[in-house]
Amino acid sequence: MDNNTSVLVSFAHTVRRRWFLVASIIILVTGGGVFLVWRQTRTYTTSVILLVRSQQGGEQLVINIQTLQTIERLNETIAQLATQPTVLARVLEISGLPYDTFELRQMVGAAPIPKTELVRITATNASAERAQLIANTTALALIERIEEIEQERPSGTSLSIAEEALRPPIPSSASKRVQAVGVFLFSLLTALIIGRLRDTLDRRVQTEDDVMHALNLPIIGKTHRFRRGTASGLRSRDTFRELQSSLQFLKRVEPARAIAVTGTAAGEGKTTTTANIALALHDVGQDVVVVDLDFRKPSLHRLFQIDLPKGGGIGEMLKEGTPLPPPLPTPYEHITVYPAGSIPPGEATRIYQSPRLGDLALSLLKSPKGALRWLLVDLPPLLSVPGATAAAAVFHNVIFVIELGKPRMKDAQESLDLLRRARVNLLGVVLTKLPRSAHTYGGYDDTTAGSPNEPAG
Repeated sequence: MDNNTSVLVSFAHTVRRRWFLVASIIILVTGGGVFLVWRQTRTYTTSVILLVRSQQGGEQLVINIQTLQTIERLNETIAQLATQPTVLARVLEISGLPYDTFELRQMVGAAPIPKTELVRITATNASAERAQLIANTTALALIERIEEIEQERPSGTSLSIAEEALRPPIPSSASKRVQAVGVFLFSLLTALIIGRLRDTLDRRVQTEDDVMHALNLPIIGKTHRFRRGTASGLRSRDTFRELQSSLQFLKRVEPARAIAVTGTAAGEGKTTTTANIALALHDVGQDVVVVDLDFRKPSLHRLFQIDLPKGGGIGEMLKEGTPLPPPLPTPYEHITVYPAGSIPPGEATRIYQSPRLGDLALSLLKSPKGALRWLLVDLPPLLSVPGATAAAAVFHNVIFVIELGKPRMKDAQESLDLLRRARVNLLGVVLTKLPRSAHTYGGYDDTTAGSPNEPAG
């Protein structure tokens, strides 16, 4: 019972994850199948039974174990003769039916009845009367053919009709409604099997169990999909407040207040997660410096609604070795930002491997106000930019972001292997973009918090 339940649960997960694929297959297969079913004409089938007699030396053979195989071979030969062109041509000549021998061949079938002296001839047609006529006429034409062969090469074989074909009262083919239901069930089964195969072949990080067991990481936060329709894309949530509280208890290494945020694939909510953690820290009065090191697709300056400086961002400063100016202020009192700037991919790799990043981390953690100061670093996805792992190692403490159903399992494992080989302190995973029906970390929905000047939403 448990195995059956687990199979049903796995298929239910497949439908939920692959609903578009499953629905498309069901619609296409069912639509095509029903169209073909409705175009088909229901058919009638009837049969005639022939008795085969064989004699040697004028005496009929006695059926026993020794002669049974001989009789069966004879019956198979007679059954094959029933569908030969000469017999079918004679059927058309006797019946006067408007077919050719090829068309008639599709309507007639013959086979010996095992372990007997009987041969069954079946006929199928859209008309019950024609099915009966074809079956009986084929039997007569076959008897004539056997008699002609006996005249040329006597063997003592004769045929007689043991049971004539009757007019079939009902169609032999299933009703169109029954066939349509069968087509739907077939399409449903096909869709589930294909969806399951797709899950097996294209394994992705789908569930929390995948994260905790396959990836061997704790889940330290969960977030819903953000509602659209606001300019900033920022929402300080109770979810992130819970995450901010848990940061106090997570085992961090020096520099303890420096945390990098990264993931496997682009578009998993890594940058937005970084910004919202900063908002949650801001809400409890802690100073935060946010550094955008995702030169591939920088966007923190847009989230915090600040303009890029004329001299470029932190990328240009690190590349040229110039002293860093103070970070740019934001609409939030306790949050300042270093935007990424514009750096070519090749230069970005060199910056990630530069020893200046270590000095940067230490200098940015100093707070002129004497308040607790955090450094949050937005890194690119690890498999997208070479050298990103080296940057993560500089800041030591890493939060890994995963959107369930998006990264492939092998890619997520490869990313985490890179971090572990770099001896990075993995704090845990934040699951992003969960459906609104899913429970978030701490069981809260979104609320707006922060400075009175923060953007709406």
